[in-house]
Amino acid sequence: MKWLDKLEEGFIAISLFIATIFVFINVLLRFFSSGLSWSEELIRYLLIWVTFIGCSICVREGSHISIDFFLQMVKKERSRKLIFALIYIIATIFSMVMTVLGVQFIQFSYNTHQVSPALHLPMYLVFYALPLSGALMVIRYVQKIIQLRKSSI
Repeated sequence: MKWLDKLEEGFIAISLFIATIFVFINVLLRFFSSGLSWSEELIRYLLIWVTFIGCSICVREGSHISIDFFLQMVKKERSRKLIFALIYIIATIFSMVMTVLGVQFIQFSYNTHQVSPALHLPMYLVFYALPLSGALMVIRYVQKIIQLRKSSI
């Protein structure tokens, strides 16, 4: 799934680059008592997307915050593997629920015709980050479960 890795990382790089450019432009324009009012909203939405897509990368890299207290207490490899499996299964279920509720949230937003204040962007486009991130995390956690089955911790 190297293509998915590159797609996620490319999206984040481009989004952060665009956000940085608009922050820079706004700083320059404010020096001259001007500014792009809509750019702050665009930057906010880009950072929301970066955060949610970044969750999938964190799963892939094992970078999410975790409490390893129980893992330090457990000495047997089989028990540690079982704890990891349980964690991954619970996280997969959470990600699935996030995906389903995200789709419902998008449907609600679409039906109510919500738009953003400055860009007049349909809000369901912003909310697509929720189910997409959830689906990506499901894929990543399933990968982790498969890796766990193949390896010995």
